[in-house]
Amino acid sequence: MLTTLAVLLPMTLALLAAPVAAGVGAFRPVYAAPVGAAFAALAALSVLWGWSAAGSMDLAWVPSWDLRIALSLDGLAALYALLA
Repeated sequence: MLTTLAVLLPMTLALLAAPVAAGVGAFRPVYAAPVGAAFAALAALSVLWGWSAAGSMDLAWVPSWDLRIALSLDGLAALYALLA
């Protein structure tokens, strides 16, 4: 369970950063940039945490056809995630 969280948390934080910053900016425009920067920092920290935890997950996607989805956070993936 911990490795699944280590893989999915950076993706979730990165995908939530823009909508949350836009939502906060709609009510308080002054706080849009700090909220976006905070989400970016949290996503970067979660990438580093997932990389140190050697996160990978392998789930059965369509078991009847023996199709699986596998995500892993290795060094190259962590580098590109931090660049993004």
